Amino acid sequence: MLVHFLTGVVAYPGRCNGQHANSKAFAVLDASGTIHSWGEWSSGGTGAAPTGSGFISIASNSGAFAALDSAGAISAWGSPNSGGSNAPTGSGFVSIASTDSAFAALHASGTISAWGSSSSGAPTGSGFVSIASAVYA
Repeated sequence: MLVHFLTGVVAYPGRCNGQHANSKAFAVLDASGTIHSWGEWSSGGTGAAPTGSGFISIASNSGAFAALDSAGAISAWGSPNSGGSNAPTGSGFVSIASTDSAFAALHASGTISAWGSSSSGAPTGSGFVSIASAVYA
């Protein structure tokens, strides 16, 4: 189900496109790539989202969000225990996936970086072409 509730902003409630709703906050992108969030601040809600425009996607888990910008840089916010901090730095990332309390990002080089409560166990090496989300790692 696709819900339009703010002019120029689209949200996907519940699990959609391999992502699941944050348990205490919402985040959406508008047409300029600006992130709007609301709900509990500690889970990435009101006042916690990164500022600026140029973001192209958002991933969520039970307590945090991670967003990818047009240069392939990642911004994460929300609960540090769920990956709301310590996102990989640099640019060139092409997608972000999530579990219940962690994130993983695929870089254009074919490497994968993971962070959050289940960040250990990310594969080493390169040559990866896709990454998918699951509720539990």
